[in-house]
Formats: sequence, structure tokens, C-alpha cells
Amino acid sequence: MMERNQYIDQPRTIHNETCTRDAWEVSSDQLKIFNNEKLGSGAFCVVFKGKLVGKAPICKIQPSVALQCFENCEVAVKKLPEYASDLAMDDFVQEIDFMKRIGYHLHLISILGCITDPQLEACLIIEYCSNGDLLKYVRNRRLETGHEGIMRTYYPVTVDEVALRFKDLLSFAWQISDGMDYLSARGCIHRDVAARNVLVNEMKVAKIGDFGLCRLMDTATYTTRGGRLPIKWMALESLQDYQYTTKSDVWSFGVLLYELFSLGAAPYSLIQPTDMITYLRSGKRLDKPEQCADKVYSIMQECWKENPDERPFFSDLKMELGTLLSYATEEYGYLDTRKQSHGQYYRQNSIDSGSTMQSERHPD
Repeated sequence: MMERNQYIDQPRTIHNETCTRDAWEVSSDQLKIFNNEKLGSGAFCVVFKGKLVGKAPICKIQPSVALQCFENCEVAVKKLPEYASDLAMDDFVQEIDFMKRIGYHLHLISILGCITDPQLEACLIIEYCSNGDLLKYVRNRRLETGHEGIMRTYYPVTVDEVALRFKDLLSFAWQISDGMDYLSARGCIHRDVAARNVLVNEMKVAKIGDFGLCRLMDTATYTTRGGRLPIKWMALESLQDYQYTTKSDVWSFGVLLYELFSLGAAPYSLIQPTDMITYLRSGKRLDKPEQCADKVYSIMQECWKENPDERPFFSDLKMELGTLLSYATEEYGYLDTRKQSHGQYYRQNSIDSGSTMQSERHPD
């Protein structure tokens, strides 16, 4: 059974009178939802493309030059299906509340507004990123060249629009570490750090999204059992003891780096979810991707230390990746790309008791 989010003292439903109109609310005539343009879907929600008329509420709540683009703009609209349970509705409202709390950051998907009027369909209005999620982004930009390693030959400008360079990947890695540093500094544990949950806008800016599993913490450790969790991105202590901290997010970030520098390979593709604890306990980790620099793989290995206290903080990762990025130049050229398999989510029950895990395909 899915548990309710813990970071709000009193869970609310969309029909609760406490969920009243506030500064974030958007009137229904301000929002156009294109129901024929579905951007994605998950277990409990669907995301459509939309258009916001006028200024987004965030422009008034957090006045900034950086937010001026959120006026008469394209948006993504997250909605629950009509058959959604009360629990799903509670979680949806709490996700909205969470996004209000964390505020705007360049490398996080930001809430632009919402509709929580009980007489209307509940909507979470967020930034639209035209390049989709990072996992698809790197997979879709593979170049079938027949060459191995990093390509030294420079391509025409037309190819540059779809090609990836080593510096591009480092830039994405740094941007994500920057967003995670912001979250962790505010006591937030994301619990689902993965390439599929990072979106890329038209300017190649990476933005962390999907805050459905996030928790704002008063203590350093959050403990929970069950739920739909990404087994192959989870730290060993999360798999064994159901414990989540900033350092378990760091582990997941290491797996994201593997996805990024392998150009979209699925982690542990030959390992069954039920075997993950045994595999990790034995000291085994993901191999270095073929085109990954040794220094980047060293960062991954630091993220996968068995003892959470020995893993770096996101501030450390941000600094180290920033240093690597500052030394990266165009001489690295373009990357040779290969087709890889896709990843999966799994439902975590009691792994230690030997019970099975339910495989759930993540929507592509």
C-alpha cells in the first residue's frame, strides 16, 4: 500500500476547504490544455502540453528578470485521471505544495501556477521543456558512425544540432549537481534521481523534475517501506534498510552519470532486481562506460561507496564537475553513439524476506 507523503503535517485532499485559492491559483480561462498533445504519463498522472495566457503566478510571487519568459508561454500541465483515488489526490496536492515551497531554481522544474478549485479539474502547471527528458535526449542524439570512442572529426553545423560532445555531457552533469545541491541544502531528499526525471529545454538547460517521491526532512534520515521505487538507482542502505538521505541521492546521481556517459544505457541490465542487494554487497558496481573519461568514472565510484559517510556531498560534486567542465574544450569533438536498452522501475516489497518485486515499465 502506498504511504502518504510525510513532509506535511496534515494531508489535504482537493476537496478540503483548507485548499483555498491563493496567489498560485490560475483561472480556468488563463489555461489552454492541448489534450491531443500528451507529453508523458505515470502510474497516477498524465502530462499534457498547454498554453498559459498572461503572466504566470510565479512572476508575481518571485519577481525576477529570469522569470519574465513565463508570460503567454507554453507550459506542461500535470493532471490526475478521473478515477484517481483520494490518496492519489492527497499526494498530488502535496506535490503542488512541495513545489511552492522549494521556490525557483534554474536547474529545477518550477511550478508556474496551479488549479485546486474543487469545482474544477486539478492541475499542476510547470515549465515546458521542448527537448523532453534527458534519457531520451541522449538516446535520440546517437550518431551511427562506425567509429569507436570520441570522434575527432568535426561535423558540419547541421550535424551539431543533433550531436553530443563530451563537454555537453559534463555540462548536463554539472547542472544536475547544481540543482541537487540546492535541494539538499534545503533538507530535501529526492529519492528518484535518474536521467528520465531530468528535462532539457530548448537552450540545453537541464532541470530536475518529478518530485512525487520527494521529502522535506526535519531529520537527516527518512525511513519507509514499500511503494513504487527505482530499484537499480537505489543506494545499498535504501535497498537493505529502507533508509534515505542526501547521500542515497548521491548514489543515485552516480547511476545518472552512468546513464549520461553511456549515452542512455540501462544500469545493471543483466542483473535481476531481486539480486541487486547480493550484487552490491559483494562490492560489485557498474562498469566504466566505453567513452567515459577516467576522472568521471572516479566520481561515479565515489558516489557508490558502501558507507554513506564516505560519499561526497552535492556541493563537492558540483565543484569537481565544474573543474572538469572548465578544462573541457571543443577538441574532444563528437561522441560515437550506440543503441542501448531501456530501464525499468520495480515495486519494492520486503526484499530481505525474499518476496518478489513487481516489474513496472516506465513510460518512454
